[in-house]
Amino acid sequence: IKRWVKTIEFNVFVSGVILANAVTIGIQTEVMGADESFDPIFYSIECIFTVIFTAEIMIRLYTFGVGHFYIFRVERDRTITFQLMNFFDLVLALLALVDVFVLSHIKLAGVSFTVLRVVRILRVLRVLRLLHIIRELYIIITGLAQSARTLFWGGILLVMIFYICAIVLLPVVRGEDFANKPEVKTWFGSLTKAMYSCFVILTMEGWPQYADSLMEVKPENVEM
Repeated sequence: IKRWVKTIEFNVFVSGVILANAVTIGIQTEVMGADESFDPIFYSIECIFTVIFTAEIMIRLYTFGVGHFYIFRVERDRTITFQLMNFFDLVLALLALVDVFVLSHIKLAGVSFTVLRVVRILRVLRVLRLLHIIRELYIIITGLAQSARTLFWGGILLVMIFYICAIVLLPVVRGEDFANKPEVKTWFGSLTKAMYSCFVILTMEGWPQYADSLMEVKPENVEM
């Protein structure tokens, strides 16, 4: 068993079960409340998935030991290795056991419906386990996380550009040429409105509407 847990085949099997469980949750959500005759079927399917995931946790516990599910582990060279995903797997397995074998048998009158709903929604979070099982997904998420700093400063740069454009546009809009254009003053009537309008124009969503109103007053500026 210990050798099998460390193989690609085991991870492929677990990934397939996770995807099948996610599809089942989607189907259950689709028919929820429409036909209660399917409830026993979905409950039986969820019991099967819960047993499989619990068995997986037990096998990993037997293979790697309790330290595999610690939030962090201190190595021999005193470096700290964080294992949030392993701890996340353990928490989801425990929540599934509580949901399927405890909460499902308690009447709603005795348990808050919000608690039941939150616990059951957490089941779909099993899909996130694929991030550390499938290496390609992990690489994508890691790349996005590493680029977050660059994206943040890119957003700051856009705000600075919008700010400069708003300062340039405000005196023009408040001039006599646009006195009969209340919609233009609505879009560029203040510094914050002008910045927001610049953002809308950047996305090209409202460009025709803005351009038509501006061309009626100063078509040469828009054509440029």
